[in-house]
Amino acid sequence: MLHAFDASKRESLQKLQDAIDKSPKGSIDAPIVDMIEAVNGHPNYVTSSSCSGRIAVFCGVAEDGADHLITKGGKWLVSSHAPVSYDELHAAVLADPSQLNGMVIFKHEPFIMHVQCRDEEAAKAMLQCGLACGFRESGVVLGNKRTMVAIRTTANSMEIPIALNGKLMVDDVYLRWILAIANEKFAANVVKTQRFMAELSSALFAPPRTQLTSMSATRAAIEVLRAGHTSVLHKGRVYLLGGQGATATGTSRLSDVVVVDAATKAVLQTCDMPMTARMHHSAVVHNGAMLVFGGRASPTKALNELYSINLTTLECTVLATTGDVPSPRYGHAAVLVGNAMVILGGRDATRVLNDVFVLDLGVTPPAWRVRRSGPSMFQHAAVAVRQEVYCFGGRATPDALDEMTLQSLHVYDMIGDSWRVQATTGKVLPCARASLQAVNVQDQHIVLTGGSSSLMTCQRDVFSLHLDRMSWRQHEALDDGAVLSSHSMVYDDATASCLITGGSCQCFGFGSVYSPVYVLALELQVVVEASTASASATTAPASKTLVIVVEKALVKTVKTRLEALSLYDKNRRIAPVVNGPVDGACMVPVYDAIQQLGPDEVLEKHLAHVVPESAAATCVIAITNAAPIRVKKTPAVTSDAKLAVPPSKKKNKQKKEAAATTTDVPVAVVAPNTPVTEAHGVLVPKDQVKAVKTQLEALGLYDKSRRIHPSNEDPSVFVAPILVADLPSSLAHLPVVVDAANARKPVLNPNVLVHSLLQAHAAAHGLGLAPSKFEFIADILVLPKNACMEPAWRDRTLWLAVADAVQTIRRVARNADVDPNDRRQSRVSLLFVHPAFEPPSNGVGWVEVRENGLTYGWDIERVMFSSGNVTEKARMARIGCANEVIVDLYAGIGYYVVPFLVHGKAAYVHALEWNPDSVACLQHNLARNGVSDRCSVYLGDNRVTGPSLGAIADRVNLGLLPSSELGWPVAVQVLKAGGGMLHVHENVAVDHMDAWKQHVVRSIESLAVSFGKHWTVELVHFERVKSYAPKVFHIVADLRCSPRPTL
Repeated sequence: MLHAFDASKRESLQKLQDAIDKSPKGSIDAPIVDMIEAVNGHPNYVTSSSCSGRIAVFCGVAEDGADHLITKGGKWLVSSHAPVSYDELHAAVLADPSQLNGMVIFKHEPFIMHVQCRDEEAAKAMLQCGLACGFRESGVVLGNKRTMVAIRTTANSMEIPIALNGKLMVDDVYLRWILAIANEKFAANVVKTQRFMAELSSALFAPPRTQLTSMSATRAAIEVLRAGHTSVLHKGRVYLLGGQGATATGTSRLSDVVVVDAATKAVLQTCDMPMTARMHHSAVVHNGAMLVFGGRASPTKALNELYSINLTTLECTVLATTGDVPSPRYGHAAVLVGNAMVILGGRDATRVLNDVFVLDLGVTPPAWRVRRSGPSMFQHAAVAVRQEVYCFGGRATPDALDEMTLQSLHVYDMIGDSWRVQATTGKVLPCARASLQAVNVQDQHIVLTGGSSSLMTCQRDVFSLHLDRMSWRQHEALDDGAVLSSHSMVYDDATASCLITGGSCQCFGFGSVYSPVYVLALELQVVVEASTASASATTAPASKTLVIVVEKALVKTVKTRLEALSLYDKNRRIAPVVNGPVDGACMVPVYDAIQQLGPDEVLEKHLAHVVPESAAATCVIAITNAAPIRVKKTPAVTSDAKLAVPPSKKKNKQKKEAAATTTDVPVAVVAPNTPVTEAHGVLVPKDQVKAVKTQLEALGLYDKSRRIHPSNEDPSVFVAPILVADLPSSLAHLPVVVDAANARKPVLNPNVLVHSLLQAHAAAHGLGLAPSKFEFIADILVLPKNACMEPAWRDRTLWLAVADAVQTIRRVARNADVDPNDRRQSRVSLLFVHPAFEPPSNGVGWVEVRENGLTYGWDIERVMFSSGNVTEKARMARIGCANEVIVDLYAGIGYYVVPFLVHGKAAYVHALEWNPDSVACLQHNLARNGVSDRCSVYLGDNRVTGPSLGAIADRVNLGLLPSSELGWPVAVQVLKAGGGMLHVHENVAVDHMDAWKQHVVRSIESLAVSFGKHWTVELVHFERVKSYAPKVFHIVADLRCSPRPTL
């Protein structure tokens, strides 16, 4: 007999299947189809109604005489589950307002979902997910027959009357304003909904945590003689499309679909598709359709059509889209993240691409959007894991003879629209390779197979990446017949196996050699959480119950590191080794995967002592410090007085005393009236402080009653306080010093110290509030502009006191706005110079700093220096300009010239600058950094000096604020006829960024034509350097200029 919930769920799902839904449009909203299917696929839940969120306009009908009360229904004029343009709103609502009878209400309604739950516990779990993601008005309703949970929020909703009885009550400006707000709210709603789905996936729908213990490959009976194809899995069937393969007339590109049964591995059907034959394309599955993008018809003919193949009928149609369509490409990667198809990288006939495009499949028609660019790569592997895309391998250059260098794991975050390089470990790491394949296994592992490498043979390789530990493991390679290059692979969770099809290589004299079809079976071992281990007797235990044998003093250090690597087995306890050969040894339980761990500074010396638990008693380890001797800080007791012990603590004290009498650890006790001994510390380089502190704590030697502080002799070295004067042998390399309290100065924030002194001075002289924020440039304290202007601030005793409090301060200056003229000269003024300061030969205002390993010097009273652009200078240093000729139109003191030459290894830089003071500093900095021989400096207006250079540049930098637009014509003239890169700086308001992007691209293209250069200009990267003013950012646009193909 069915449980009442199961019967109700079956009825609800039948209604949903019949498209009987309570929402006006009669079906599930496309943006949340995956979410609803996941909820309904869970045994404890079934949805009753839902809305992904919408922008809507409703015209309501009122009773006679009650115009403001909607009581007789009405009609939806707009109901959009996507952003709405003003033109769409105008066409649907405003074209003829006189036809609107009743009250017209403009709305934004956020996501809402009602779910029937099996019981109260299931409802509580769902509710916690909603509340954690910001759906604050969510709640549970307990009925007689049903337990319901509503996931909702009103924080993002809008409901505004805009018209009444045919009369528009607001003006056009107001309508545009509320529409913009609604679109912003809609975008925020999408992000919140995606976060909720991710929370459900990890908290409720995630499979149990597993260890991928082994993989074994067998050959399938079928043949797939092709390479460069794609494959997808849908409802127990694998669909292969295109590629290049063997035909009756030889080898050619294909356009057919081959259907394979995922269980039996039998070919069920082959069907030609009405599309251009192609290879190196991409495909994903969405709503029962295979979406195919790009590929190539020949090495010089890349494609960018988007096809939709219905996987039930195998009908193929071109899918219409809107937005910025990706350029033709092949060798790219495509993944599905929620309702978005993500395209990453690829190449065309001449270049490798680094762009990212997202196709929003939740709107009709689907819309393309450009996202943040990543590394240049093609023939790489990409895997979607929740809201992130993991990319590995590929080629960075179009030349097949170039060495492959992409060995890092690059991760694209969909929600944050950001890239990062993910650090990984492992005994053996996969080498740089291209034409590989990778799949996602339960959002916990990535399985990687094959590829081609410029360094080694790897087409038989099999690796797995554990996503919790970010640790690679190499598995047994496939047999000698495997040729896994430009192959395809899908993972079937129902059979816990991968189906690997195709792949080929060229064999001299024999043409293409194709790989057999392989079934790669995965052995996934469930990891039992501590809370459920005892309750689940049927769950498989750890296969070897491994432990690390370590000395007791190091247990905490080892355990902390193991937890950070997700290698510590919480299901078992740390225990002493009984009857072992060494006293004081302990067993720390670990997972089997520790055997795959690569080099690790903390665990390296312990990995030799990883043994099965049953063998721990035979493991011999070296005891470096069996028990540290700690001095107990016992206060002196006079003959006529006793220590008062609170009654509540007597029992604990007695237990400690009893334990002390039974331990073998020697304890040094300070006798009454013993003088206080000297405090000691160890000298530690700054970059090792944290590691040494952790080690001292693990050994019980760290004195928590004192602070780590800089050494008086050398501020770059720190003193870590210790309890004893004699260190164990493992720390013998650290110098021990006397750390007397009177030899230490309190370490305070310089900002706080300076502010307190200035505030005291201001109070004593009735000057009002003193400035609280300062800039420190080398030895100069820079006050904010217009600060400390009154005569009382000229008191030298004040600034002497400031310099004495903060020993690094030797000069004080006041900031000021840069000159508004084109030369942007500094107006900073020096207020105080310490008597002990020795002015450099370049003048009393000369200062030098180190940034990114480079030295910059300038006169602070004559030349502007932007310390806030350090990240952009670092970006330019690694932009990839080796062996290039660069023109910097606004060179200044060498902000970008020096990084181009020193770190970027540019062949030559032509530096243009018309401020004589800046030119003097630039020449000094070129010499100071040893690159004067690779740079020519031109003093004067770049509109005169620039064109005289001719078209010599591979790259041009335009680093002038607030705008470099006057230099755009010069930049176009000096860039080579074949194009190159432009880096355009500008201050742009947030609201104008999209318009400015279009403006700069169109302007450069137009200027190029006027100088006889017919270029395609592409915005390949857009960098927000820093905030310049409220809602105004200093940005840099990286523009690639390339020749247009001639017909």
